[in-house]
Amino acid sequence: IDGESVKINTITVNNTNLVELKTLCDKLGVSTSYDSTVKSIDCTKGNASFKLQIDSTNFWLNNNLSILNVAPIAHNGRTMIPAR
Repeated sequence: IDGESVKINTITVNNTNLVELKTLCDKLGVSTSYDSTVKSIDCTKGNASFKLQIDSTNFWLNNNLSILNVAPIAHNGRTMIPAR
């Protein structure tokens, strides 16, 4: 990222690579907040935002709904999201 080598934890689920959201966001300067009640994560940087939910394929980018091929999961206390 920006010419820096970054180690990000990954796993594979249903032939899809998942990456650790927190590390990726931290390295990209994206702010994150987690709502444990509904297991959702809000991410923002400047005017851009996205929201996703553990075990749901719904994904909101700037309040527009999209569908992910693989739902984000909790794995060893970390949120893992599709790398694509």
